[in-house]
Amino acid sequence: SIKVEKSVYYQGRSFVVTAVANGAFKNLKKLKQIIIGKNVKTIGKKAFVGNRKLGKAVIQSKALKRVGGKAFGKTCKE
Repeated sequence: SIKVEKSVYYQGRSFVVTAVANGAFKNLKKLKQIIIGKNVKTIGKKAFVGNRKLGKAVIQSKALKRVGGKAFGKTCKE
């Protein structure tokens, strides 16, 4: 499973995660579940495409405004 956190720390600084990039997690053969954090506003094109075992996606964000084309294409629930 993958969890896209609401923020990350890098080199002592905190950054808010507001997007999942185009194709960020495509074709992960063993991925069964994803959790999208509270600050995500955009999920890019084909972000999770080809994850045939993906059966559960939990979206915690109330700020989500855009989901790109085929973001969840070719998953087991399609």
